[in-house]
This record gives sequence, structure tokens and C-alpha cells, in this order.
Amino acid sequence: MHQLDIVIDGVPIQTLTGREGATILSGFWLRGGRSPLDVFRGRAVDDLAGPGRVPLLVCQECADPECGVLTAALQVDAGEVTWSDFRWVTGYDDDIVLDELPSAMRFDRKSDERELDHAEISLAALPREVRRPPRRWWSWR
Repeated sequence: MHQLDIVIDGVPIQTLTGREGATILSGFWLRGGRSPLDVFRGRAVDDLAGPGRVPLLVCQECADPECGVLTAALQVDAGEVTWSDFRWVTGYDDDIVLDELPSAMRFDRKSDERELDHAEISLAALPREVRRPPRRWWSWR
């Protein structure tokens, strides 16, 4: 599947967490008619993550929550965006709190919006068919 990866300070989220997965930033997720970037902006609720949370990684084969979803609590303020309370969630077991991640990741709101704007352009250019090509990188700083 063509997708944009989430990269924080030059490190992909998969490497930070030690977990495999795909992001919701793909042409596949656009087929639903809404941009997954609205979830990252705090303007929409994602079905996988639930209210107030953002899905960072999903099963790259099926996106089934029972395979596991890496989620984070999302807080969007005037000057800052915060991801915290990182959890590996499945539909059948208790959530696993990911202690290997910091308690919170904070991003400057203006920088975050610029990255999301760039991601929106890149995401719109990705093919919508489901295949497994090399990934394109998307980076927060």
C-alpha cells in the first residue's frame, strides 16, 4: 500500500515503537471520502482510535483493530499539539501502554500545520489502489 510514514526527528514511528504497521496516511483511507489528516488536526474522530485519540499505526494488511492499533491521545491547543498516552489497542485484550515512548510528544502548532499541509499535497498524489511499494516519508520536527 502506498503510504506516508510518520517520522519524528528523523526516526519512523515504527522504529520508535518497535512495532510493524502502516499509517492511515494512504490512498486507501482517502477512499472513505474524508482526509485522515483531519484526525491529526483534531477536526474528525477516527473509528479505529476513538474520540480524542489518533491512530499512528494499524495492521498493514487489513487495518482490523483486533490486529492492533497504536493510538495516542491528541490535544490541539492554540500554540501546541501534543500526543500522549501511547497505547497498543486490540479489540479483544486490555490496552498495552507503551513505556518505550516518552510520556508526551509536543509539536509547535504552526510547524505541525505546515507538515500536515505538505502531507496533504503528498497524500493527494499517492495512488489509491492497494499495493505494497516503497514508502514515502513524512516528518514532524
